[in-house]
Amino acid sequence: MWTVERQHDRFPLGACPMWAALVIACCGGGMLLTSGCDWSSPESVMDDAERLVDHRKPAEALRRLQKLLRSDSVPARAWQLAGEAHERLGHSDEAVRCYLRVPESDPMYGSVSRMNAARLLRASLGRWSQAASIYRRLVEQNPENRMAQMELAELLTIAGSPWEAVPHVLAVIRSGEFQRVQLMTLANTQAVALAPEQIAHARENAPDDSLVLLASGVERAAHGDWEEARSFFEKAIQADPALWEAHGRLGLALCELKDWKAMEAWWAALPDHERLGVPNAWIAAGRWAETAGDSEGALRCYLEALQLDPTDIRVHTRIAPLLNTHGHAKLAQQIAERTRQLIRVHEFVDRIESSPLELPRAEPLVEALLALGRRWEAWGWLRLITETRAELKMPYEETKARAEELGRSLDDEDPWVDREPLADVLALAAKYPLPKGEGLRVAGGESPMPGRPSVLGEGVQFAPVTKPAKLEFAYYNGTDKPSPAPKLVEVDGGGIGVLDYDADGWPDLWWTQGSTWPPRPDSRWLDRLYRNRGDGTFQDVTSEARILERGFSQGIAVGDFNGDGFDDVVVANIGRNRWFRNQGDGTFEEVTDEVGAQGGEWTSSLVLADLNGDGLSDLYEVNYLAGEESRTRRCPDQNGMMRICRPMMFDAECDRVWLNQGNGTFADVSESCGVSRYRGRGLGITTWRDNEDPRRLHLFVANDVTENFLWLRESSDGDAKLRYREAALPAGVAVDVDGRAQACMGNAVEDFDQDGRLDFFVTNFYD
Repeated sequence: MWTVERQHDRFPLGACPMWAALVIACCGGGMLLTSGCDWSSPESVMDDAERLVDHRKPAEALRRLQKLLRSDSVPARAWQLAGEAHERLGHSDEAVRCYLRVPESDPMYGSVSRMNAARLLRASLGRWSQAASIYRRLVEQNPENRMAQMELAELLTIAGSPWEAVPHVLAVIRSGEFQRVQLMTLANTQAVALAPEQIAHARENAPDDSLVLLASGVERAAHGDWEEARSFFEKAIQADPALWEAHGRLGLALCELKDWKAMEAWWAALPDHERLGVPNAWIAAGRWAETAGDSEGALRCYLEALQLDPTDIRVHTRIAPLLNTHGHAKLAQQIAERTRQLIRVHEFVDRIESSPLELPRAEPLVEALLALGRRWEAWGWLRLITETRAELKMPYEETKARAEELGRSLDDEDPWVDREPLADVLALAAKYPLPKGEGLRVAGGESPMPGRPSVLGEGVQFAPVTKPAKLEFAYYNGTDKPSPAPKLVEVDGGGIGVLDYDADGWPDLWWTQGSTWPPRPDSRWLDRLYRNRGDGTFQDVTSEARILERGFSQGIAVGDFNGDGFDDVVVANIGRNRWFRNQGDGTFEEVTDEVGAQGGEWTSSLVLADLNGDGLSDLYEVNYLAGEESRTRRCPDQNGMMRICRPMMFDAECDRVWLNQGNGTFADVSESCGVSRYRGRGLGITTWRDNEDPRRLHLFVANDVTENFLWLRESSDGDAKLRYREAALPAGVAVDVDGRAQACMGNAVEDFDQDGRLDFFVTNFYD
């Protein structure tokens, strides 16, 4: 007989029915640790499971939790631990199920479990829409949940809806717990963080998820594949008809495809025209109306988009010319000035993104933000500039003091953007109707010039005659070997001037030549003059004409700057420009020092013309980049490999205007005429006479990654003083349809469609 001993007493088991029953129960069920007959408390089970998870034994942790998870009342901690174990095992679906079993009201694990679930849904399962819903719910429950706000903003930006991320990003910035990425998101609410690998992974796992479909469409649109983008947007709407961003993006895609019939159906299918939910929907409707000639409807749409997002540069660039058209010139100028500030913001953000070392010098970004009423962002950038300067051992006391002063003046009631300066513009929305909708038609495929013949005529062709004409010239860009990291001076090329230098009635050619950098006084690379012999061939007469030009030459201007009837020449150089006076005997004399208008900037193009109407030829000098560093610097890419620098990495140079004094000299009037107010990385220029007053010449300057300039000469009766008004933005020729400053270069002004109005043709580097 078995006995039980206690403090030296012995009790036969048979004499103790309770003990007998207990032993029989345990023996009948097997040993304690293997039978599930577990006397451990729930807390000890969860402690064991947590240790197993921490020691990378997730399968054992799940076995330890098995009975507890089957009980009637499962602790929140148990579901959290089960989720962690499944996540360690790569069971993402099971992990999400466990995390979501945790009551959201649980103070310890409710928020943590849902953050874990959202991350898995996004990163592993591709169910972005469900992840976004969880993040939104977390922020709704706790507006101070910065991590949820940051991750939701990141997801929305990747998914193609950065504008929706704005309130969450702003909350993070207000808290002071922000990083540069949050400031970059607010700086450009149209910039999508393309993540092709993440999108492909998500589409493989959740091909019908609406946010994944939206992101896929945005990615294809970024590559110019608008048909495929359209398909993705349509599928996103089918998956979630309430996804407003997909509606807006679909409208933009249809505009790019010029499928105006589909645009009519798109407009008709929108559930509520008075409350389109996102700027892109209004912008698409505005583009459609504008193309169809409904300028009032277009203006209304753009004003609605401006109300939703007063930082959208696309809206600003379309509103300005429409305000002009409808007689609101002062408001158009106000919007144009805001647009310039927005361009500055985008430019500096691009510079910082390309090279973080630009951040300590980003005070102009702060000034632009303050001018736009975006004080929270200005404060954030000041803090970032201060921290970066301190890390780089640069002086930072001034920016720190500014940041602290601005921070003291801010509170949570301060808006993202001060809309008060826009009040008069926004009030116009009530005065203009929505697009006509039914009956609004765009004549797709029809000629914009019905009844008019082709400008060029039929069968016009060009044939190369360089060799038969004996024109042998190659521009030297400063290097003999192609390089993956050329200097910017090595990529622009030169120019050609057409002149009749010997007054024989045949057009001759002056070719500008490059050089090494810096140019050498004994350089063998010279500008060349080719005389037209009148028989289809040319002769190099550079030496006979006494031309010696060894600068790093760019453009050229031909005109009669001394009024003697012979064609003179001004050569644009990187550095000192050169003036050559035609002697009338087949030779030229350099008069650069006498003229006094040689400058020293990087001049790309020139115009010799009578700018002030006094009968004398003046000079407009188009300048490019400022500073010696722009001539010599190479820039590392993200992998540390040296590459060509982007033009935006360097400050723009001011253009200059030189007025002919009538005595062989020229005076710099750049400041008094208004040209020095703006800086543009200029590359090309053209001029034309005013229709009403032929004495007035207007100018168009094509700029590289800076808004173009349209200089309209202002005058009054009896006032011969030269003054210009910059009007490119109100005229709609400053930037592209999306508000982006293109790399504009060559340009021409002509009535190309023969409708009695001048048109602009501009060549761009990329698009």
